[in-house]
Amino acid sequence: MLKSQRLTKEFMEAVGQALPHEDAPGVTGLNYKLLSSLVWEETREFAAAMSRLKSDVASGGNGKDDVGLHYWAEVIDAMCDIIVVVHNTSNAMGIDLEPFFDEVHRTNMAKVGGPIGADGKQLKPPDWEPPNIKKMLENLVFACLLYT
Repeated sequence: MLKSQRLTKEFMEAVGQALPHEDAPGVTGLNYKLLSSLVWEETREFAAAMSRLKSDVASGGNGKDDVGLHYWAEVIDAMCDIIVVVHNTSNAMGIDLEPFFDEVHRTNMAKVGGPIGADGKQLKPPDWEPPNIKKMLENLVFACLLYT
């Protein structure tokens, strides 16, 4: 389990907040609306903080004075909050994200040397294949069936 995912679970337990699935175990017990709204809320806060930082730089700020550092702090705080709410969601779903993250990272690294988009985004080369998360889930489910 990723350290950040483990620490998120530790925090939720320490403050006495049940993970979203504990009152009604299983995927059917998830509070989809709450989990989605938390991720969306933090994503909006990140976008707003990035906009303020961009405006500061565009208006002649250098991002290094007290105002600029304040905006950087907002951006970093929002990124960390996104990680927390995403890990809370993965914990609620009973998913250890680490192996899936490793698979996504593997496929991201396979993009190296591929084309670069006009916006600077690294694009997928012609032979690129997406992460095989579905197969990983199938193997996980099969392994669980073997040991139950």
